Amino acid sequence: MILRHHSGFVLLFIAYFTTVAYTDVLETSVLSSPDATLGVDSLKEEHVTAAIETMGDFAKRILGYPRRKKLIHRRQDSSITDGDVVRGAGDLQSRIQTTLNKVRTSIPTVIESVQGDIATSNRDKVILALANFLGMVFGVLKATAGATDWALVSNGNRIQVFAQILYGYGYWGPFALEYEDSFVTCGNDNLEEALAEYSYVTQYQRDNLDPVIGTYFTTELNGKIKENLYCLISRSSGNQEANVLDTYINVYTQLLSENIAAQA
Repeated sequence: MILRHHSGFVLLFIAYFTTVAYTDVLETSVLSSPDATLGVDSLKEEHVTAAIETMGDFAKRILGYPRRKKLIHRRQDSSITDGDVVRGAGDLQSRIQTTLNKVRTSIPTVIESVQGDIATSNRDKVILALANFLGMVFGVLKATAGATDWALVSNGNRIQVFAQILYGYGYWGPFALEYEDSFVTCGNDNLEEALAEYSYVTQYQRDNLDPVIGTYFTTELNGKIKENLYCLISRSSGNQEANVLDTYINVYTQLLSENIAAQA
């Protein structure tokens, strides 16, 4: 910082001594040669010019010039729609139908993915529960010193046995109780049920329903679909396939809302 605030004085000081040095070297080398009378002025000018250029480069490095331009990488918001959904299609009905088909075809894939996650989670829970259960058992055996007759166990060791059982249950119990059924209970039938219930939205006709009310019901339809597919949508935070399905449902109901607004 100090160098930059006083850069002018520093550069002038260095330029002066550099010029003097170049001049001294020049005079010594030129005057000691047989042709000392030839081209002295032109050589001085060349060396002074070189010194000035050198100082110019040095000044640029000190002051940080030329400064590199910061490259700003803007994140482009990519649409959830991929090759299976028509991008920017002029026909809104075509986009609605294509998105709905994507929702329908995604459900089997999501079911398989979610069931795989549940199975993996159950396996881990069983391993942890078993390990903690065995720890509890060995703790009880140690407290009883291997005695098979309860009457031979002292009162202190009896308390230790109950403590080991309660302590162990606190570790293996939660893992065992959180075991889940690996088969989900929702699917395409639940989706079709929601679509049929809100058919006046999916097959909107302006003569049958006010556009403002119709737009409101698209929000209800979104909630109804997710309620019927809760066993899948509830996994969206940890399962990519379920997250994609959740997003397609949002896109579908948004397109329905645009369709209703277009008829207003």
